[in-house]
Amino acid sequence: MLTYSLNLRSNPQNRSQKKWYATPRITGYTNLGTIAEKLSRESTVSIGDVYAVLYGAINIINDELAEGRKVEIGKLGQLQIRFGSEGADTPEEFHVGMIKNQRVKLSEGEELKKQLPFLKYKRVDPLPKAPATRKKSAKQKK
Repeated sequence: MLTYSLNLRSNPQNRSQKKWYATPRITGYTNLGTIAEKLSRESTVSIGDVYAVLYGAINIINDELAEGRKVEIGKLGQLQIRFGSEGADTPEEFHVGMIKNQRVKLSEGEELKKQLPFLKYKRVDPLPKAPATRKKSAKQKK
């Protein structure tokens, strides 16, 4: 089950208006070790072999993405590098330092898309905000 909390934020269409928006709440993390352990339990492959294959796949995916390729990972979907850039007045003025916001984008596969309408949601209380810390003025530091 997915959990969410409500947060009061400015409406993107009208910044002077505030509305309540759902924000997903992460309930935990699953790491590669947990995935390897579960795969090992559900198959005849040892956990060491599963690790070797997973780490090998990660290395190959990184290499393929670095070559500008879109990487299909079965029913999970496709990965590709995305980025934006600052604008230049002329092509001659553009340089690679103007490329910003590099990220890896997952385009979910049909198998993942099919499950989205069936997800269950539960509203939870928002996390308490950490108390604001006041910076010491120059007089207080002395």
